[in-house]
Amino acid sequence: MKILIKTMGVDIGDIDVIYLAGALGNYINPYSAMRVGLIPRLDPEKITPLGNAASTGAKMALLSRRCWEKSAEITHLVKHVELSSHPDFFHYFIEEMNYPGENLW
Repeated sequence: MKILIKTMGVDIGDIDVIYLAGALGNYINPYSAMRVGLIPRLDPEKITPLGNAASTGAKMALLSRRCWEKSAEITHLVKHVELSSHPDFFHYFIEEMNYPGENLW
């Protein structure tokens, strides 16, 4: 998240919502996700679990021409950010390895 925020040139306060997809995102406690550094510390009300978003999105695109066209439009707006080769990745990765001792709740 830190690399994505830095790449986009925004601050944590600019984030309106964080969607957490997949089984982990669907079941993780937002406070635990913040505590272990998965996501930045922000208002937990801004965190929305999505469940299996990839499967749902694929079904929508395959069953609806409108969704297929919308997904094609979105591909022109998305920028791929290779995290593992980013110059700050190792620094941020090591920084988040030491979980804080305090609970957030």
